[in-house]
Amino acid sequence: MKQSSNTNATKKGDVLLKDLIALYIEKHKTKTIRTDDLEVFLVRNHKLRYEREGGFPAFVKTIEDICRDGVISPVISRGKTGTKLYNVYRKIEQAAEPVEEAYVRMLLNEYHPKMALSSYAKDYEFFIIDKPYLDEINKFLRTGDTEVISINERSFELFYDEKWLDQNRGVLQRISITLDDLCCYPTYEPFFEYRRTCHSKSSYHILIVENKDTYYTLKRLFIEGIYTFGEIPFSMLIYGEGDKILRSFSYINEIEELRDINYQVHYFGDIDPKGMSIFSSLQKTVDVQPFFLFYFALLSKYEHRVPPRRKKEQAKTKPLSYATFLECFNESISKSLISIVEQCNGYLPQEGLNRKDFMKLSHPEGDL
Repeated sequence: MKQSSNTNATKKGDVLLKDLIALYIEKHKTKTIRTDDLEVFLVRNHKLRYEREGGFPAFVKTIEDICRDGVISPVISRGKTGTKLYNVYRKIEQAAEPVEEAYVRMLLNEYHPKMALSSYAKDYEFFIIDKPYLDEINKFLRTGDTEVISINERSFELFYDEKWLDQNRGVLQRISITLDDLCCYPTYEPFFEYRRTCHSKSSYHILIVENKDTYYTLKRLFIEGIYTFGEIPFSMLIYGEGDKILRSFSYINEIEELRDINYQVHYFGDIDPKGMSIFSSLQKTVDVQPFFLFYFALLSKYEHRVPPRRKKEQAKTKPLSYATFLECFNESISKSLISIVEQCNGYLPQEGLNRKDFMKLSHPEGDL
């Protein structure tokens, strides 16, 4: 990328739309570039810079400037877009000019000392891509603003994109900036749950179930006072809503009555690759165990008449993704589970247990 083509503003540390377009052109694998593709790239990847520099009118002017600089030329035979721009441009070969490391270091020194930017020192192109966002983070840190707001609110305030901070945690990690540094907090998608009145804080058990029907069946039993299964009195029932629980479980930190309680989490889902992989993924962040009583009951009831999985559900999940689930069971049960999901391509949905089954598995005396 030619430093000589940068404007005076760029030399002072301001990366312009022109730099981003020039970088795209330089890295483009083919000799011709579609104008529509270039604009889509900017809108998707550099929305902040694109909008702040004037949007499409600025885009048109910048393309015209780059043409005058001799970086690209229009392919006239391909026609115009309906504006001053042509549909296709051809790259003009440029002599490479190295970017001095000292130049990048000079730019990096302009940032707040909290920002760890050493990874950019030898990668100017990477720096150009991230710089608009680094600038906004730098500005915020220098304001000394300590008002704490949500992550999406802060993201829109800084980048005109409410999802940027959440979707670009890697950038924050790279520069050692946390959400606390940006005075914002993550918000969690709530889950559906039923909590019964529980006076014991020494034994608080939570049951997560994968599917809606099982949740409502157990919820009705809870309401009727039937909440003890396998000598475990459950205080909370959570509807996992499939794999949504992997994103929403952190919402439990928002439930005030649980903040000072040591709780145990149990999981009951479908006996199929997806249901087992949900548990395996959940266990990476939560101390959870299968609720064995329900799984054993489901296996006992249907092990010898297992229905085949629907074709669209076959071969979607690799065995390694649910290995953690299998390790929770003894060798005999683990072999039965493998036989069902891998050898028979079958499944057992948790709906295989109904109200009558749960009633038989319940303890008649409530809390123990």
